[in-house]
Amino acid sequence: MEALSTSWPLFGLHLSTPRLELRAITDQDLPAFQAAGLSGIHEPGRSPFSHPWTDVPDAELPTNMARHIWRVRAQTRTEDWTLPLGVWHEGDLVGMQDLMARDFADLRTVSTGSWLTRTAQGRGIGTGMRTAVVLYAFGYLGVEVAESEAASWNHSSWGISHAVGYQDNGVTRRMWCG
Repeated sequence: MEALSTSWPLFGLHLSTPRLELRAITDQDLPAFQAAGLSGIHEPGRSPFSHPWTDVPDAELPTNMARHIWRVRAQTRTEDWTLPLGVWHEGDLVGMQDLMARDFADLRTVSTGSWLTRTAQGRGIGTGMRTAVVLYAFGYLGVEVAESEAASWNHSSWGISHAVGYQDNGVTRRMWCG
């Protein structure tokens, strides 16, 4: 039987830092991925996500997380893609770091999004995982611009963005979680 990376080359992508391993989430990783999501990402009622995907009953979250992974795989095209990377620290899956692009060949721009379990927050893991994908994007993919977004109150995300080298480039007004 051929390796999964033969059928889906992104399964062969592994990014490593001295403390972290980032790699595509396989179906075998889904139980650990779902457990990480269920363990808690943010305080209840204060979602840092522009789409509040965590604000569902616990019974629905694992299925929604699996659907997300399967959907982004199925929608991957050369010009439009999302690369969802699981983040492992000391052997445990503690979060996810996305690298996304739209009209990639023309814009050479990526955006990033991420989450960490509450127990992994505040330990430099967020900065390490964002640094890993941004270095990969600029060094290997030939990216010219990397973007991210965060709610105005999400100081942790802003801190990571600034630590990695992002510069403020404007404000977008929209409803954030209603």
